[in-house]
Amino acid sequence: MLLAEHDGGGVTERLRDGTVLWEQKADGVIVAQRLDNGNTFIATRARIFEVDREGREVFAWSPGGDGEQIMRAKKLPDGTYAVILHERQRYVRVDRHGKEVDGLGLNVNVQTFGGRLDVQPNGNVLIPQMYANRVIEYDAKGKVVREFQVGQPIVAVRLPNGNTIVTSMNENRAVEFDQAGKQVWEYRGKTRVTRAYRR
Repeated sequence: MLLAEHDGGGVTERLRDGTVLWEQKADGVIVAQRLDNGNTFIATRARIFEVDREGREVFAWSPGGDGEQIMRAKKLPDGTYAVILHERQRYVRVDRHGKEVDGLGLNVNVQTFGGRLDVQPNGNVLIPQMYANRVIEYDAKGKVVREFQVGQPIVAVRLPNGNTIVTSMNENRAVEFDQAGKQVWEYRGKTRVTRAYRR
């Protein structure tokens, strides 16, 4: 397991028994993503960066502007980095040179920090709007493709079969929707369910 340990001082790769196999120190980590080349992509509120297996930094970027913070981020297969910015409440993509190359140019209304963005190969992006109680899927041009109604969604993940799993802040649950938007599965916990994936 690769864990972004926000209050733990960094990112760890662990066995299920907790044994640490690899770690990278960083303050306030909100995202950790292992890449196909073995590197690890990491985001904090202040910056995104990528390190190799030895911990050497091979890329770094910070948003401009006073007080701007990163809310969510992910490295995409084309080598760009997808980021949601807090103050401007917008989705942007950053190239390997640290230049903003494009984005949806609209208010994404994301209220929670942490978690990867789900960006599809066709450029569609899933945006959980917690206080609007919905997940909106936008296409690459910012047009709404579909919408899922969920109480205070935190994270939305598209599955290989086209279904979507959404976790809820206040309902202590994860729910799966089919492509038509019908609920087909649910898990309820005793505490907040923040992340869910299907293996």
